[in-house]
Amino acid sequence: MVELVNLRFIADHYGVPPERVLELRSKGHGILAVHDHARRVAQGHRSGKRPG
Repeated sequence: MVELVNLRFIADHYGVPPERVLELRSKGHGILAVHDHARRVAQGHRSGKRPG
């Protein structure tokens, strides 16, 4: 249940596709790492930069 709540929050808050969150989690990335990744991606989109 907690995983679904985290997925929904990250997807909704940062606009990251839920599939991407699931992909990162399935590769063993912790939820904090996924959150940081989503934040960086969202910041890049807002500033016009491409994530890299």
